[in-house]
Amino acid sequence: MFVNGLTTFKVISRGLPRLYIRNIPNRCPRRYDYICHRYRSGQGTHQDADRFQNIQYNEAVGFRNLVVKPVIFTVAVCAASFTGAIIAEYEKLRSSAIIGLNNTRRRYNEFFKDVPYKTGEFRRRLNRLWNDLNDGNKVAAGIIAINTGVILLWKIPKLFPFMLRWFTNSPVSGKPITLLTSTFSHFDWWHYGLNMFVLWNFSTLAGDVLGKEQFLATYLSAGVFASLGQSLYHLATRNTRVFGLGASGALMATLAVICVKRPDTELSIIFLPFFSFSIAHGMMAIVALDIMGLIFKWQFLSHSAHLSGALFGGAYIVYGQEYIWQKREALAIQWHKIRERFS
Repeated sequence: MFVNGLTTFKVISRGLPRLYIRNIPNRCPRRYDYICHRYRSGQGTHQDADRFQNIQYNEAVGFRNLVVKPVIFTVAVCAASFTGAIIAEYEKLRSSAIIGLNNTRRRYNEFFKDVPYKTGEFRRRLNRLWNDLNDGNKVAAGIIAINTGVILLWKIPKLFPFMLRWFTNSPVSGKPITLLTSTFSHFDWWHYGLNMFVLWNFSTLAGDVLGKEQFLATYLSAGVFASLGQSLYHLATRNTRVFGLGASGALMATLAVICVKRPDTELSIIFLPFFSFSIAHGMMAIVALDIMGLIFKWQFLSHSAHLSGALFGGAYIVYGQEYIWQKREALAIQWHKIRERFS
C-alpha cells in the first residue's frame, strides 16, 4: 500500500507481521532502497531499531528466476534429502550387521550403559541424555538447535540486513536457497517457541511412523515445498512484496503424515487439558482456517505455506512411500556397489 508517497511492505513471519520495508520510490517499484527493522514498544533493546538501513535489495525479474529456478531447487532438495536418507539408513544397517556378526553389540551397550566413559561430568551427562532420546526426539533436537542459532542471529542488529536477504523467503528475491533457510528462521520468540514446542511433542510419533532418516528427509523437503508454494501463490496473486519465514509448513507436513497414519491420536490444548480431540479433526480445522485465510486474504499467518506443507505431507505418506521409500532397495544396491568400489 502507498502512504504519503512511500510504499510499506509487510513481512509475513508465518506468524504475526512485525517487519516492514519502507521508503521505496514510486518511480522504481522493483528496488528495495531502504530497509528498516521495527520492534514492539517496550522491549527496551535496540533503541535505534527504527532507523533506516541503506541497503540495495533488487528484485529478480523474469519467469526463469521467479519460477523455474525455485522449482528446480525444490526438486533438487527433495531428491537430495531422500537420497541422503536412504544412504544413511543403509550405513546404519550395515554397521548394525557388522556389530551383530561380531556378537559384541549387546555386550558393548550393557558394559558402557552406566560407565562414565566420557571425559568430564558434563559430557557424561550430556551423552547419557542424548542416548536416552528416541530417534524422533534426536531429529527434533537437531532442528531445534539450528532454529535457536538462527533466531539469536536475528537479534544482532548489525546482522539484520544479512538475515533479511538470506533467511527470509521472497517470491522476487531470485535466491532459491532462501526456500530452505527461511524454514529454519524465526523472528519472534513466541513464534519460535510455539513451532519448536509442536515439533518436539510430535517428533516421537513422526519418528515411529517414518523412522529417523525418513522423518528428517520429509521435514526438509516439506519445508522447501511449503516455501515454494508460498512464493508461487504470491506471484499468482501479484502480491510479491511480502516475505516469509518459519517452520510451520514443515510442521504441517509432519502433522499430515501422523494424521494419515494415526488418525485417532488424541490431542489436547495445553491450557485446556480437559478438552481433547483427534488429530484428524484438529487437522481439518487448521486446513479449513487456512482456506478461509486465502479466501479472505488474511495476513496474520502464511496460509499458502501451511496448505502447501499439508499437501506435501499427505501426498508423500499416501503415494511417496509406495513409489519412493518402498523402492529404495535399488538405490541402496547402487550405493553399496560404489562403496565397495572405492573402499
